[in-house]
Amino acid sequence: MEEAEEKKKYIAHVNLDTGEIQLLSEHLQNVALLCKENCPLPELENTSELTGRVHDIGKFREAFQYYLEDIVENGDAAAKRSIDHTTAGGRYVWHLKEKAKAEPKSKCVSIITAKLISTAVYSHHGLLDVVSPIEGEALHEVRDKKEIDYENTMQRCFEEISERQLQELFQKSEIEVQKIAARIGTVITKDQRLRYGSRNYYLGMYERVLQSLLIDSDWSDTASNAKKEPLPHRIFAEATVKIWKECSENLEEKLAGFRRAKEAQSSLNRYRQEISDQCKEAAESECSLYRLTVPTGAGKTLSSLRFALDHAKKYGKRHIIYVAPYNSILEQNAEVIREAVGNAGVVLEHHCNVVIEDEKENADHQRLTENWDSPIIVTTAVQLLNALFSGNKRDVRRMYALCDSVLIVDEVQAIPLRCTELFSLAMNFLSAFGKTTVVLCSATQPSLVPLQQNCLLPCREMIPNLEEYSKYFERTRIIDRTNLVKGGMAIGDLKEFVDEQYEKYKRILIIVNTKSCAAKLYKVLKEEYGKIVWHLSTWMCAEHRKDVLGKIREELDEQERPVICVSTQLVEAGFDF
Repeated sequence: MEEAEEKKKYIAHVNLDTGEIQLLSEHLQNVALLCKENCPLPELENTSELTGRVHDIGKFREAFQYYLEDIVENGDAAAKRSIDHTTAGGRYVWHLKEKAKAEPKSKCVSIITAKLISTAVYSHHGLLDVVSPIEGEALHEVRDKKEIDYENTMQRCFEEISERQLQELFQKSEIEVQKIAARIGTVITKDQRLRYGSRNYYLGMYERVLQSLLIDSDWSDTASNAKKEPLPHRIFAEATVKIWKECSENLEEKLAGFRRAKEAQSSLNRYRQEISDQCKEAAESECSLYRLTVPTGAGKTLSSLRFALDHAKKYGKRHIIYVAPYNSILEQNAEVIREAVGNAGVVLEHHCNVVIEDEKENADHQRLTENWDSPIIVTTAVQLLNALFSGNKRDVRRMYALCDSVLIVDEVQAIPLRCTELFSLAMNFLSAFGKTTVVLCSATQPSLVPLQQNCLLPCREMIPNLEEYSKYFERTRIIDRTNLVKGGMAIGDLKEFVDEQYEKYKRILIIVNTKSCAAKLYKVLKEEYGKIVWHLSTWMCAEHRKDVLGKIREELDEQERPVICVSTQLVEAGFDF
């Protein structure tokens, strides 16, 4: 009984509303459990568990416990203090490394193991430079100098945590890191390091996965305790495979309906079907890095989804993540994907234009966007790049969801040129080390030949006979009229040009490069042509834009009805009228 009461003094969290506490031993155990359970990479399981077990042992510090007891007693009236509770855990990992010296293991492996775990611990409340720009010292060297009453803190820690168990976990972690280093050396050989990236880059990405797991597990346990809810457990293995099976069956039924339709007999639809079938066949392969280069209008969205569902089902992937560069394409393709899989509940749409009025539904949606805990995620290139590279903890939290998944990057040519090298290396990590199958989609794949280093690993073409199809999907003719007005057209010049084209074609789409230009031209044309003129812009909210687009489609369904649409660049790439 006395032992139980003794343990109660070591507090992890205090609920300011109720005054209730969470014991530190419980929090450390829960976070370690979630880190290991949620880990998508087998070679990080023990490392992630150890990271979870030591991340908050600095809270055993006497000063920190006094602070929490003050909060228990006085609530909001307690004096606000900033007390370091991350240094002790990171420092202890380096002590584990020193104790491991006697073992017949590589010294380099022990150092890498200590760096991986300690950096995640030091940074779980905010990412830190691994080398101090002020002192010019490594992070662990800077932390070693901090006064944190380390000996007393660890003495308290070992009253509740088995030191032997932590030592055993570190030894297991060293074995994992040894395998990771060997794996990197196998994929990125010495003569390829400049071309396909360095070992340190890929170790850094493993570090980010570890940080992601720790941040998500820490926040999830804290939230569950505050709400008095059980620990969240992700949908894995058998349940996920069942979802992929059901979604795949729904998609196949939808595609069968297309084939039965009368218009399916057209040559274009036959070619679309051939492309789709080749994507389905590719899903059987263990290849993890693909290019899907097909002409505009060839059915890229459903073909890539067909591949993803079959591949995820066969290889037990955790997520399918569809990424597009523009919100307009994303909104459109999210709806296509929901209809195709036949279950909107398994599709999470994550971008700034998602508005959900129902309070409970919105809360559920926000919770899912925090860590992408959904089978299918439809999101933007910005969110993808943030998960890979941002220093924001909320973005880092989603990083591990990218592993052991199928990642479809649509319109990949739209990735900014300044991000090309980092993006290529990230795709290398996910496909070669992250158990993720990456599909880079485009009608015009970017050329990576000019890069001398940090290149994308060799890709497999999902549609190797592209040239056979390209000529059949050439349905546009480009006529350069940019020299009509020297220095470029003013609104009046453009109005005259539209008048001329309207007489010939009756249905016109005008894309301009600024929102203000689109608004001015729309106003001028509206005065002339009335209700046949429509306007699309990112100034509109998503729902308004969707409503206008629906009305434009209704007009286009009437064969003889004239339509003039003035838009910004939101409709340019892959937009379906």
